[in-house]
Amino acid sequence: VNLMGKMFLKFVYLICFLHQTISFRSNLLNHPHVNAHEYLSNGSVLRSPITVAFGKKKKGSRELAFDGLTADDLKRQETLANEILNTCKNSSQNLSEIETLAKQLKPLSNPKTIFVESLSQSWRLIFVSDNDILGALGTGLHKLPLTRMEDFFMSFGSGKEIETLEILRVLGPFPNVKNTLNGSFKVSGPGQISITYNSMIDGTGKEIKSGSSETDNKVEANVIFVGNGILILSPGKSESFKKLMVFEVEDDLEAALKKL
Repeated sequence: VNLMGKMFLKFVYLICFLHQTISFRSNLLNHPHVNAHEYLSNGSVLRSPITVAFGKKKKGSRELAFDGLTADDLKRQETLANEILNTCKNSSQNLSEIETLAKQLKPLSNPKTIFVESLSQSWRLIFVSDNDILGALGTGLHKLPLTRMEDFFMSFGSGKEIETLEILRVLGPFPNVKNTLNGSFKVSGPGQISITYNSMIDGTGKEIKSGSSETDNKVEANVIFVGNGILILSPGKSESFKKLMVFEVEDDLEAALKKL
């Protein structure tokens, strides 16, 4: 059984345990859920609250340099990035508009730039084009009955390490469940990254290791753009503007998690 298979079994057990012990957890009713995310009427788009407290801003985290671009290119790049962020946070979330803006932004990425440096931050998911790809870079456990994705973070390290955090909401008077995927990533091609997860810490705090490279969970993603406080990914080997995940830089991950 690979890492995701082990994860699935552990999470199913956790859900069963939570629901079996509901009568003993009535005190949880006094802890209302905070910072709820919700799906729009089409059931496919994750909406993030427009106002989010990030705490102290990491100096220079939104000022990412791209060699070879003109001053006009950089200005246009910043404008488009802000437009995408604002559209993603808007309650209507126009999918076609986000797709169009992403297509306009991609050519402004400098292919000569080593984007690992730009990636090396923490990112919070604010938009996904459809529910099927919501778990493409995670466990996919949000698809289980009585479960939904509450929040999703990805942190890329300068040493090519990666940590992905899923915050899952289980229906009922239960606390949120946090799953942590750990591993590494590498640049596998122009504008492409390959992610390998080899361990996970489940909602009970227990670490689950894949055991071998054969059972590691490996996923691919295309970097449409990274910079100006925004990361746009297209999961899978083939790039598609119909399948987008838009992230905003998270300057204080610890503070953000405390709110969940």
